[in-house]
Amino acid sequence: MIDFVLGLSKYCEIFIYGPDEHESRGDKVAPIKYDEGKPLKEVVDIIRPDILVLPEYMLLTKDIKGYEEIKNINYIPKVSIEVDAYVFENLPQWHISMGIDFVISKGPWRKSHFSVPSVWLPFSVPDSFYLKEFTTDRFNKILFFGGGRFDFNELYKVRKKAIFLLERNDMLDYFPSNTFSMYRDYLRKYKCGLSCSFSRLKMSPAKNFEIAGSGCLLFTNDFIGRELLFGDKLFIEYNPDCSDIIAKAEDILTHDYSDLAYAAWKVVGERHLDSIRILELYNILNSIMKNEKVEDRWNIG
Repeated sequence: MIDFVLGLSKYCEIFIYGPDEHESRGDKVAPIKYDEGKPLKEVVDIIRPDILVLPEYMLLTKDIKGYEEIKNINYIPKVSIEVDAYVFENLPQWHISMGIDFVISKGPWRKSHFSVPSVWLPFSVPDSFYLKEFTTDRFNKILFFGGGRFDFNELYKVRKKAIFLLERNDMLDYFPSNTFSMYRDYLRKYKCGLSCSFSRLKMSPAKNFEIAGSGCLLFTNDFIGRELLFGDKLFIEYNPDCSDIIAKAEDILTHDYSDLAYAAWKVVGERHLDSIRILELYNILNSIMKNEKVEDRWNIG
């Protein structure tokens, strides 16, 4: 997420403060060495930013000593970018207690989920990941690339079942590695990519955009905001209990769905590249900084 936020440097100056950031990114981007004993207010007063953008709750509370001090920095807007926002089901007042002014959520949580104003900013695909020219000469099999296969977290139960059923029927190639270059190259070689929303959360993971952006047919269960993200349903959907996944997979592997994959690939190139999303992020932050109304492009209520 930090590398994504650093894309804002195209539009404004951006500085980072945190463990190992000075050593890995240098003086220009991270001018102050991290010191867990240094008050955060002192760091902010040295850098003097127009707006303070905070990492998600789990990173902030785990990695930044004395993070509670952010509640005392009340003279610039404070924005939190949240990825795994389900944690706030048990912490409903956390943002307002920390004096945070606004939440940018990477998942489609309704505004009532947070104690301060929020917008949904969906995941996107790095421009270098996106397939520049659509291709149809691909392996006639379904691909899954990533983790969660043996995870006992209930959020992965649909993924585990889908992988198990498809593998048992010799319809799926599973690769546990998730390195950028391998992942990108394999998605460009397969006809179809398996994805799933996170069980009860029903949120679209980054994998949905990565699969479609690679010209690979997206095979997933339902997710919130699909009309906003993809317009017409430009993917093949299976039931959340996987009761129809084998029949749907057989259909995918015996029919030509290149038109559907092509339409989804075009949508990703037009709406869901990092360069597009970073500009959306900049406009949100700029509006907050100026105390103007924030454009809520992906509003789901």
